[in-house]
Amino acid sequence: NVFRGREGLASITIPNSVTSIGSYAFYLCAGLTSLTIPESVTSIGEAAFSGCAGLTSLTIPNSVTIIGEGAFYRCSGLTSIVIPNSVTSIGNSAFEGCSGLTSVTIPNNVTSIESGAFYGCKGLTSITIPESVTSIGGYAFAGCAGLTSITIPNNVTSIEEGTFRFCSGLTSITIPNSVTSIGKNAFYGCSGLTSIIVEEGNSVYDSRDNCNAIIETATNTLVQGCNNTVIPGNATSIGHHAFYNCSDLTSVIIPKSVTSIGYNAFGDCAGLTSIIVEEGNSVYDSRDNCNAIIETATNWLIQGCKNTIIPNSVTSIGGDAFVGCSGLTSIKIPESVTSIGNYAFVDCTGLTSIYLFSATPATMYFLDYDNNIYKNTTLYVPQGSLEAYKAADGWKEFKNIVEFDPTAIEDVTDEDAPAFEITAGGIQFTDAEGKAVAVYTTVGALVEKIDSYTGEEITLDKGVYIICVGDKAVKVRL
Repeated sequence: NVFRGREGLASITIPNSVTSIGSYAFYLCAGLTSLTIPESVTSIGEAAFSGCAGLTSLTIPNSVTIIGEGAFYRCSGLTSIVIPNSVTSIGNSAFEGCSGLTSVTIPNNVTSIESGAFYGCKGLTSITIPESVTSIGGYAFAGCAGLTSITIPNNVTSIEEGTFRFCSGLTSITIPNSVTSIGKNAFYGCSGLTSIIVEEGNSVYDSRDNCNAIIETATNTLVQGCNNTVIPGNATSIGHHAFYNCSDLTSVIIPKSVTSIGYNAFGDCAGLTSIIVEEGNSVYDSRDNCNAIIETATNWLIQGCKNTIIPNSVTSIGGDAFVGCSGLTSIKIPESVTSIGNYAFVDCTGLTSIYLFSATPATMYFLDYDNNIYKNTTLYVPQGSLEAYKAADGWKEFKNIVEFDPTAIEDVTDEDAPAFEITAGGIQFTDAEGKAVAVYTTVGALVEKIDSYTGEEITLDKGVYIICVGDKAVKVRL
């Protein structure tokens, strides 16, 4: 370790007498820009060049057979690397954090790519895995956001946990018929995936009915979906995080055959606007066209989207139920809800208002990881309940808590709607003289009330309102 941590070291020539570069030999030599490894070297030890951020290129000679764990960890200046034919295994985290790496050549003699080998190589756009490879370790390519395509060779039998996690640029994947094991979250967060194919003849998995998903054949469990997945009518389970971060997924239909949905199966699907559970499902429903998944027996809302309207029969909102619904701007939580799971609204960055219709605060502890919701979202509570919410765990964290009149509004239809004109500053009615007029937000908050209308313009900001004139009502967008 004579050179360990010598940041001022710019270049070095290793003599031909050296056969091994030891562990941590040049660890954190951040100023090292060039290096020649002689043909005499057969192994590069653990973390030998870890943190050599100034190193831009390197040729590994054909004599090297072992690249140790973390050998080039966080060599962020490296742009390309050629791994010689003599190497048979690429060690754990060997090139992890080499964010500048754009191309890698893996030789035909390599049989295993170990865990985290290329983790966080976000500049890597393509890589060819040779047919000699039989196993790809966990998180081997995780965080390779620039990777747009990859071919998994036919000799690979297992894809470990998190192997392609957050490869957001990956658009398609083909699972060869040799693969018999796929670890959990192998494709977690692959937000760009639009095509998933399992080759015919695979004994464990399939992508039946051109569904664009990976189905575990024996259990009919959908283990991985994508933006274009259509859940087959004979799928019985949807796995944990199966659609996590599928940001371009806009609608989902849960077949009546599905009786189990894993945790956060549709988490962070920011583009989701429509959720339908087929009639006849024995476990879940989307009652009252609510655009949500509700566990029927418990009245527990487990998944929502930006267009969800929570039914009055729901008693619980699950943890992470609205995670990543960045398009959700306002939500009405009915009086029936008595508990809200942790982080139910995490990363709902557009949420500006929450309306609560119960005077008794629901059980709740944390709604968000970084407290943004407490700073940026106004909490509307029923008149007379302000102090109760200011004292309640979780709710008391909100910086803005306002009382409102939770007057109920009946369902609005276009039939027999009151006549009106939209003006430059709001709205004006033509047949409402002497009638009571009330203006509400879409979640029931009273904006304006006139006991006897006299024809005046009602000044309103741009937005969507429900306006009641006598016994008539209309929804208006200004």
